[in-house]
Amino acid sequence: MSVSFNANSVAGFSLAGSSPISALPIYNRVILESPEVARANYAKRPGIKADIEYFRAKIGTVKSAEEFVRNPRLISFALTVYGMESQANLQFRVKQVLMSDPDDRYSAAERMSDQRYRRMMQDFDMFRQGVGRFSDKDFVNYLVDGYVTAEHEKDLGQRNPALTDALYFRRKIKEVAKTNQLFGDFQLFDVVKETLNLPDGVVNLPPEQLSQRVEKGFDVKRIDEPGYVDRFVQRYLVVKQAKAQLQGKTNFLSGMFA
Repeated sequence: MSVSFNANSVAGFSLAGSSPISALPIYNRVILESPEVARANYAKRPGIKADIEYFRAKIGTVKSAEEFVRNPRLISFALTVYGMESQANLQFRVKQVLMSDPDDRYSAAERMSDQRYRRMMQDFDMFRQGVGRFSDKDFVNYLVDGYVTAEHEKDLGQRNPALTDALYFRRKIKEVAKTNQLFGDFQLFDVVKETLNLPDGVVNLPPEQLSQRVEKGFDVKRIDEPGYVDRFVQRYLVVKQAKAQLQGKTNFLSGMFA
């Protein structure tokens, strides 16, 4: 009797559910149909629409950084823009970051290895303006757009977690000018590390050596070339899918002989 073999079966036993839905077709469809259109449609969902309406209605009434961080819906909304919603309960830390002096190299924001803290501090500019930016319509629109984008990426990630990182990479890599800037954004660097199959221990290398390792497979100077970033992201999704399928088969076989 012949036994067929494919990515979803081993010796005739189904492995359905052992690996996530392939992310590549979803990614290609989102990019083909335009990320802007996909986000606009997502923003119309009742839950997202309610979050946006609440934020727009309340943010202009906030009088202090303290009041801002103590409102769970407002601070969670804002932190989501930077992929930092898990920090919403760390009110003291978030307040310190927001109130950091951008010219102080020892400020709370500057001491953080994660560049997203610094980006948030610069955007809100509370050290100089207090809550002044909360009345700036352009800034509020920027936060709303960022929230919708982040939530949309997470929603797609429910179908395949790699999609969240893939779309984040595609969007944020445009802000990177030098290779070493990748190392301060864990989400960006993880995509590069996975795609180039770099070992976890590579992060312990001196920055110069780490940059050299990365530049063998990814050139930040080419990110403006048409298709360069998309091809890299597509490669990332293929690598992640292959690893997920291999892990699924390994777990299945381990279970059979446990």
